[in-house]
Amino acid sequence: MDDLIKNYAKHRNDAAKSYSEIPEIPERFIWHAFAGLCDGLAYLMGGRSYASNDVTDYEPEPGWTPVLHRDMKTENVLLRSRSTVGTKRYFYCILSDFGLACDDYPSGHPKEDGWQKSRGKVGTCSYFAPELCWDPYPNDDSERRCFPPGQKHTAKSDLWALAAMMHNLAACEQNSHLDLQARRGMTMQTFCEGVQSHKQLDISTVRRKTPFTGALTDSIKVAGRFDPKKRLHPIAMMEFLKKQIVKTKFTSHPPKGHDHEALPDWATNVHDYHSRPAIDPRQFPQG
Repeated sequence: MDDLIKNYAKHRNDAAKSYSEIPEIPERFIWHAFAGLCDGLAYLMGGRSYASNDVTDYEPEPGWTPVLHRDMKTENVLLRSRSTVGTKRYFYCILSDFGLACDDYPSGHPKEDGWQKSRGKVGTCSYFAPELCWDPYPNDDSERRCFPPGQKHTAKSDLWALAAMMHNLAACEQNSHLDLQARRGMTMQTFCEGVQSHKQLDISTVRRKTPFTGALTDSIKVAGRFDPKKRLHPIAMMEFLKKQIVKTKFTSHPPKGHDHEALPDWATNVHDYHSRPAIDPRQFPQG
């Protein structure tokens, strides 16, 4: 997904220089990515998928131990081709790199992860949720090594990072969720670990010929609320997203007559070997 954003950024910049029409990321694809990745987080939290419209029970699977990803970022989302040759359906959005993932045990539990227990910083600082940042910025080495008192990764901080990812995807710009004008000579590390580096996740300010719907703008705002007490957790967010998608009538893939909502060929590196039928071994001589 990071490459997709870079490719869009390049083509938008080139189009602006040549006074050509500036390409826009299809809103339908953002809904597709948002719902799919949020369901991935909901699965980590509850042990099952909640994406189907037939699902009306949003309780976790009995006996499931919740899992935290702790490194949500666009670089950790893979785009996988469909198995059908020539399909217009969007790529699968695959959440990857679970090297920092851990079971989400409560504080004081004997199996609580060591980094969780010590509040030690893990993950990518530019995607730290606001509650994981120092106000205004870390002052010394001890604050640079640890999250603020009482704070650690949670399912809600994973969801905030997903909202930041969707903001960057919508803006076709890396780190658009950060207030880079406030950096003022600080190292990127120190800057990102301060709460003042963050800005409200509002895609209504993205300049587009076709503005985003209020439903998508609101959905990213809900997932990206600064106050974790007011922010939904991934399972509740899935319930919210499904209602928003029904309201907007955005299906997960472009219907007939909506070829303009397909991703352009230059947006991704498509490898057609993913879509080729299996090779019959009988065509090769044995010997």
